[in-house]
Amino acid sequence: MKISNEERLVSGGDVKARILELETVLRVLDMSDCDEQRDALLPEFSVLKKLDCAVSYALARAWTTEVLVRGTYFGEYMRQRAESEFRDGGWLLAHVDWQQVALAARMDWMSVEFDGVTYWVR
Repeated sequence: MKISNEERLVSGGDVKARILELETVLRVLDMSDCDEQRDALLPEFSVLKKLDCAVSYALARAWTTEVLVRGTYFGEYMRQRAESEFRDGGWLLAHVDWQQVALAARMDWMSVEFDGVTYWVR
């Protein structure tokens, strides 16, 4: 499964699994002299390894289960989380300024770049 920076949410587990998958395939292709196929997979592998390093650096630890939230989706993500946690406060939640909530929530999150797109993680 290819992982791209067009996704609203990116799972750390999916990133780790795809890196392992690509490492295995690239090793086999190296032994098989399949340069064209290898060259086609190297950009994705490079981008995911760079993302893996950036998230590990931002969190100051290895990451596996964390979810990356695309910057343009962050406000909607926070709204959905609040609505799922506070189901009885529907009328109250209708009056919340979600952009302000998202800005305030970002203080607890770190930004990382995924191939030129900002994602948030904590």
